[in-house]
Amino acid sequence: MTQLELFEWAPSAVVVAFPHSRRMAVLLSIADTFVVHGYEAGNKRMEIEGWKMIADLLRLGMPHEEIGGEIEKFTCAARDVASRHIIQSGTCGGEPLPPRPQPENRKRRLA
Repeated sequence: MTQLELFEWAPSAVVVAFPHSRRMAVLLSIADTFVVHGYEAGNKRMEIEGWKMIADLLRLGMPHEEIGGEIEKFTCAARDVASRHIIQSGTCGGEPLPPRPQPENRKRRLA
């Protein structure tokens, strides 16, 4: 009796990396850099982490087309966490944030 090809088939292995956009330790570290050292240092730190992420994903064999989407997710997550962190601390680069402009209270006339 001959073996059928169906029983010899084995699915290829797929490596699923933990999403970089969910790595809170890295995201909070970037946010701390914004708060303590300022925008320029925070952006540089985010760029360095992005290059590390690209190297990791290429090493794991992720297709180039999908890496762009992962970079976008990571960047959005880092900006979101950093924005919240800056607002909560009230400082950026050790300097207090400028006061928010207050809207003028104008009374509307009802005609």
